[in-house]
Amino acid sequence: MGFRAEHDACGIDADRNESGGWRVLDERDRNDPFAGAAGGYTFNVGYTGQVGIIGVPSTATIPEGQTSVAIPITTQIRSDHGRTADVHANTSGSPWIYTSATVSLRKTQPDLRAVTFNAPANTAPDVTMNFDWTVENIGLAATGANGGVDSVYFSLDQYPSYDDQWVTSLSNGALAAGASRTLSSTGSILPSSVPGPGDYYLIFTTNKDRSVVEGGEYQNNTIVRPIHVDLPDLVPENFSVPATVEPAVNYPVSWTVRNAGTVPVAATSYSQLYFSMDNVEGGADDVYIGTVTTAPLAAGASVVQSATARILTVRRTLTAPATVELTDATPTSHDAHRYPTRRPGSAPLVP
Repeated sequence: MGFRAEHDACGIDADRNESGGWRVLDERDRNDPFAGAAGGYTFNVGYTGQVGIIGVPSTATIPEGQTSVAIPITTQIRSDHGRTADVHANTSGSPWIYTSATVSLRKTQPDLRAVTFNAPANTAPDVTMNFDWTVENIGLAATGANGGVDSVYFSLDQYPSYDDQWVTSLSNGALAAGASRTLSSTGSILPSSVPGPGDYYLIFTTNKDRSVVEGGEYQNNTIVRPIHVDLPDLVPENFSVPATVEPAVNYPVSWTVRNAGTVPVAATSYSQLYFSMDNVEGGADDVYIGTVTTAPLAAGASVVQSATARILTVRRTLTAPATVELTDATPTSHDAHRYPTRRPGSAPLVP
């Protein structure tokens, strides 16, 4: 025994009154003494929930000899809200019979939803990563010519913020209601964005700038994935300088750069040469000599490098040997230790 409620209206438009129908069917046994009673059956009709503006008649009657009645529903709903109403019907006397159903009053706007986002679990700075993702429009309307921008960001935490590093983006055309798009792209993390080896996050988001109006439904636009980042470790070794040098004379120097880390140096790195009056890197008396580039270097690999250097002037007569210092020129970009690795080479200077 019971009543079945059926809603006859869907896709109710925004910002104006719309009406639909609610049909209550008497599905009780036809031999029930209540069926076919004189005057029919009268029900109370009401609504509950946060529904904006909605109107229904206070009662409805299933006519004598019939098994259903259509109940009109009139509603007004803002264009930036999707609402839900619980509509119920019940008999006004004994026997007490109650039925209810939910009416979804959905806005006629697009609603982009990030469905999947696939990314590597591990990476290193400057290493190219492959991504793919799926976005669907679960709204009732197409997006228009602009289907929104899909973007990937590198973040120190799992919360999108202005200081996240952009990794890649794709602009998209129209996406129909109920349709989806699956795309792929590549990108890398900037060395300067990584404070040190550890666990961080990749954040995928669609329509971040909200150029597609989704009626406030933006909470389903983002997917976050954890990622572990390792750093290489550049070490200069076997630094060789002449036994004696003098100003304004070219002389050869050589050294080895080794990647002691477990991940590659995926971009160009640099080594710098300085002449110093002491063994302290970065002092006011240091004289820059030159910079030498190093090609990308695999984990555990090394390369021998050399340069021709000359010291143009010396500000005072030396009473002790000076040093020529070799440092990583870009330690904050490529070195897990985050400070210059120095290898002084002693060379008496003849004024």
